[in-house]
Amino acid sequence: MASEEVLKALRCMVHLEKSVASFYEKLATALKNTDCSAAISFVAMESQNHAKLLESLYGSDPLENCVDALGSIAMSCLERIKEIESRLDKGWVPCPGEVAAILEETNDVERLAGEEVYAQIAAVALGAHLTGLQRELLMAIAEEEKKH
Repeated sequence: MASEEVLKALRCMVHLEKSVASFYEKLATALKNTDCSAAISFVAMESQNHAKLLESLYGSDPLENCVDALGSIAMSCLERIKEIESRLDKGWVPCPGEVAAILEETNDVERLAGEEVYAQIAAVALGAHLTGLQRELLMAIAEEEKKH
């Protein structure tokens, strides 16, 4: 992954992080269980913080220019998130079993998508294309993604 490809991937990851943050916040709002809602809201804030950090450092590319940079896993994740958000926007309140299934699915896909891109970026960062604070911040995001 060349330096320009790394920067494009970083600009495109903003979309994934923002979409995940919005999705988790909508899901948290729909839930009746306040403990679950609070936990999901926390993950939403974490993703929103990732998006803000990436966008402030690298900017953002239009989503239609991000298919190659994000890969098919991330694009599938974005599509699935939009499907579920649409149902939530229409007033759907998932039962606990549905919430568990949704979280398992989206966490797995989001983790794979995030790790796929961040692992590539981290590999380049370790190769000295990114240094200092930027390298450390990206490594921290990559580590947090593993825990979603």
